[in-house]
Amino acid sequence: MSDPFASGWGAGKKPGPGAASSPKLLLRRLRQALAAPGDGQQRLDQIVTLIAQSMAAEVCSVYLIRGQDTLQLSATEGLKSEAVHEARLKIGEGLVGIIARDGRAIVTAKAREHPEFRYLPETGEERYSSFLGVPIQKLGRTMGVLTVQNERPMTYTEEESEALALVAMVIAEMAEAGTLIPRAPNDGEEDEREPIHIQAQGAADGVAIGPAHLHEPKLLLPNPIAEDPLHERARLRDALDRLRADIDAMLDGDDMADTGEHIEVLETYRLFANDRGWVRKLEEFIVSGLTAEAAVDAARTEARLKLGTASDAYLRQRFDDMDDIAQRLMRRLILPDGERAMPEDGAILIARALGPG
Repeated sequence: MSDPFASGWGAGKKPGPGAASSPKLLLRRLRQALAAPGDGQQRLDQIVTLIAQSMAAEVCSVYLIRGQDTLQLSATEGLKSEAVHEARLKIGEGLVGIIARDGRAIVTAKAREHPEFRYLPETGEERYSSFLGVPIQKLGRTMGVLTVQNERPMTYTEEESEALALVAMVIAEMAEAGTLIPRAPNDGEEDEREPIHIQAQGAADGVAIGPAHLHEPKLLLPNPIAEDPLHERARLRDALDRLRADIDAMLDGDDMADTGEHIEVLETYRLFANDRGWVRKLEEFIVSGLTAEAAVDAARTEARLKLGTASDAYLRQRFDDMDDIAQRLMRRLILPDGERAMPEDGAILIARALGPG
């Protein structure tokens, strides 16, 4: 993937007043917005204003998923302010709903002529023609949609689409960390404190009762926007060195047999950890303005889009291997010495995927 910030940002459009001179500057401004005092709504309002200025867009909007199947207009620059928290779409309804349903970007110069267009009169968007929307998602879980619009028909470039997707990824990290709008008490979502029923594949027959232990607990990223890319690249390389040492230690352990399928799988892990293309992809994301942790997460999200839903079982399995390696690298970056909590006696191990490592 070419560096989305190298060219094309705002290409062919006259910059608006106060427009950011580059997307890297936009990310720095977003970092300041994250650090500034204020609630999640204020941060979200700043984000859409900064994006609209930087892309010379007349409209920038964020729709967040509320409840099971509803998208709510949660912030906008350019649409009617009274529509915020009032305008809603079902997932699969309109261009925004299609993006949320399919997890794919939509770009069109004539939005109103698109067969999936759905007009919301309360937003005042009837005069806008050009439309670019990308999903706000993390590892295959869609949290919302980020859109920009312009009045005159025009085609947004691939570079602009990639750059907006990168900003959407930053918004997803912020939403995951709880630095955006808190969940409304009556929006229909489940209370996470209540018991839940999960269907999974058991690793052994029988019934057991015990404390649950999550194999890979969620790692919350710090601010995903880098202050110093050179420092982030150094952190990445140090974490990669320690990850490779971990894999070598697994392969050289006394409890490892000399041959067998497990050896071949761990050798595949070693190949992933040393793959130049993967490392180059991580460094590209860092150059784009992300921290090392956010770069790893962005690469995981991109790989899930490409491999996670593949019909070929072998490709899906390779994604699981890559995802496990990425999770180990994240732990090395976020936690000291890659430490993790040990399960209690009698605990039931729960894993999203249980890799050979």
